Amino acid sequence: MITHIKEKDELKTTELISFKKRRFLPENEKLESFEAVKKYIDDLLSRKIDTTEDLKKWLHDREELENVLFERMDRKYIAFTREATNPQL
Repeated sequence: MITHIKEKDELKTTELISFKKRRFLPENEKLESFEAVKKYIDDLLSRKIDTTEDLKKWLHDREELENVLFERMDRKYIAFTREATNPQL
């Protein structure tokens, strides 16, 4: 959902998008390493799903993890294309 738009020179992604509150991952979790991602994958894989509610929660949590990972990937790609001459990105 777009919350507001500023002039082009003042645009910041966090000012354009209102993010959905996380329920599975901590808000400050950035998933910067494989180990950080693995613990959440292991959590999902180890869950027992006995009811429809268990399944719904599992699907929601998996979707949240995927969304955070895709957002991180998108941000890295955007940073790379903006600074294509910087070998550190």
